[in-house]
Amino acid sequence: MAAGAPTGRSVRRGTPWDAKVHRAPGGSSSGSAVAVAAGLVDGALGSDTGGSVRIPAAVCGVVGLKPARGLVSLRGVHPLSPALDTVGCLARDVATAARMLGAISGPDDAAAVRGPFDAEAALARDVGGRKLAAIPVDQLGELHPEVARLYVEALDKLRGTGARVEMVSPPSALDRSFAPNGLLMAGEGWRIWGDRIETHREVMDPWIVRRFEAGREITEAKLEAAHADRAAQQAEFHAWFAGYDGLLSPTCPIPAPPMEEVDETISPLSRLTRAANYLDLPGISVPCGLTDEGLPVGLQVLGRPKDEATVVAVAAAFERVSGWNGRTPDLRGFET
Repeated sequence: MAAGAPTGRSVRRGTPWDAKVHRAPGGSSSGSAVAVAAGLVDGALGSDTGGSVRIPAAVCGVVGLKPARGLVSLRGVHPLSPALDTVGCLARDVATAARMLGAISGPDDAAAVRGPFDAEAALARDVGGRKLAAIPVDQLGELHPEVARLYVEALDKLRGTGARVEMVSPPSALDRSFAPNGLLMAGEGWRIWGDRIETHREVMDPWIVRRFEAGREITEAKLEAAHADRAAQQAEFHAWFAGYDGLLSPTCPIPAPPMEEVDETISPLSRLTRAANYLDLPGISVPCGLTDEGLPVGLQVLGRPKDEATVVAVAAAFERVSGWNGRTPDLRGFET
């Protein structure tokens, strides 16, 4: 609120799709997603260690594109888990997100060893005949009914692009990725930030402190074993995934929840996104419709290792038939 503004008025900070209920905008790149959705910027960057580009993109009704590792430099990015961290792009449409990725990608003589990403070639790809695996609704765990409905409708629309969408059961590595992804975040995060947390914990968000402290008791041996197990699960999943061009699911199992219902001890919004980081897959969330309450839902497309081009091509093809057509939230109910 600007200095001198009248008192007694509140400013809601959350997803811009609901002016009456203060709803969580997803995290952790929530500010980027809100700014794009509200039309304040054409595009924004975000970090994604377990879904933090795709989650806010989904609940804020924008596109969130996460590359696999090695395409975008991490120089200057505050690390959380060096094994999982990536930098991605948020925008209102797939083309803008893809072109942003092209602009920020390329080798940096360090961790970034690929690229630059050819956005125009990816956007021009024909998805006709592409073989896409889609996870059946009854194998996705608990889903909000509107998320389930919009997901099924999205699959039908995607078939209209000429892509072959097959309902399949992916390897167990997909489901098993949530907890070990969290272990790596906690273990590596505590080693990076533990000293600072010990020194400044009194002025830090207590929930953030608790999350980092979960890594305090993770020994070097346990962390080493987690990395080895991850490598084995990656090999298993990548071998299975070689038979498909993409993997489809909802981005989040629920729409944006009211802030008063958010439980910081659990992470329901990231249940379907962490696998991309753990298995090192590129992914994108693209809007696939609004619930009966007018809240956005995202379709997630995961690609084979280092295949950002097909992820972008599939998302762009879906966008053309989705009926979304650049919808934007009505901001008139928000105070400034």
